[in-house]
Amino acid sequence: MDNSGDKTGKKTDALTLGAIGENITLCRYVDEGCRPVARNWRAGRVAEIDIIVFDEKEDTLVICEVKTRTASRSHRGGAPERRQAPQQIIAPGRMPASDRAPAAAGDQAPEATRAATFEASDSVDRRKQAKNILAARRFLEKHPEYAEKNVRFDVAEVYNIGGAYEVSITKDAF
Repeated sequence: MDNSGDKTGKKTDALTLGAIGENITLCRYVDEGCRPVARNWRAGRVAEIDIIVFDEKEDTLVICEVKTRTASRSHRGGAPERRQAPQQIIAPGRMPASDRAPAAAGDQAPEATRAATFEASDSVDRRKQAKNILAARRFLEKHPEYAEKNVRFDVAEVYNIGGAYEVSITKDAF
């Protein structure tokens, strides 16, 4: 199907690529022992959370923003300069990600450390971070069973490189 000049077709292609990236990311979390909680959870018209999983090992609710791109390896370049993330407080008594001890080097999946010449969190700007934080608050209001759990914000970057998909998850991205 040729979608040249058809904006609707391009949007459909982007939505399909995005759904593929979300599926791959969700499979990675499940492989790591996380339990799926929700996908494409909407907080009204304000924001949408791509993936929500519960990490039983860490007793943590994980909110993940997924960015899927079609790119060659040469697009990845070097790591962009790290931006200052906004302070976020989900609920009283929770420690913001910036105050937690850094994760051990072995905590990330091998693909993430091997391919991380970039910071996935840099593809999510402050506005998107604020929307995800607001959506997470609304999710916790509607699902009190997670209200006392730790919350972590991850960013997954999925690349389609010639039909092969590579995923990198940055934990505690913001």
